Amino acid sequence: MTRGRQWEKVEKPLLDLLFDCSPHPTLDIARKCFQEQHIQDAAISVAEKVRLAGNDLHGTGPAHYDGFLVGAVGIGLKPSAGRKNGYTWCAYADHNTKPHQKDTKYCGEMRVMRTADEEECICFVGIVVVGNLRKEDKTRTLHPCEACRALMRRKYRFLFHPTTIVLTATPGAKIREVHTVEALMNAHLERWP
Repeated sequence: MTRGRQWEKVEKPLLDLLFDCSPHPTLDIARKCFQEQHIQDAAISVAEKVRLAGNDLHGTGPAHYDGFLVGAVGIGLKPSAGRKNGYTWCAYADHNTKPHQKDTKYCGEMRVMRTADEEECICFVGIVVVGNLRKEDKTRTLHPCEACRALMRRKYRFLFHPTTIVLTATPGAKIREVHTVEALMNAHLERWP
């Protein structure tokens, strides 16, 4: 299924900032742009909006993670249709879903990676995760879960570089952490390929 573009309006202000930073990004320029505070703030804002929209769309309670809501945004590059050997920005936002108690979870990060693959994104310069910590979490902010990290290392490996930024934040961005994908894996005692 190709993306329904349900978050296009939410993603647009972030994309506008990225194009302001560089209308014709290279990978190095894209990495520098994502390190800018106002770009990270905008990405967190998008993740927060889709996180809360997940509540509106699916309700709360046991049918939806017992109110556990997560928003994710992937920011990357894809080939530019108008430029030979050029790239354009892409941003994909989504939230976690688990419509029924017995259903398998589908994390926001999983949905973002799948959409990026479908939309021919060639790499992420950053991925943002916003959500509340669960009782079992031992980190200051919500990190991508074990299943998401496995997808990052295997199926969607092509989207990530060891220096891809993983920005995690609590709702309202009261606490935020910035890791490279390699450092994130190491923090969870996992090897980055």
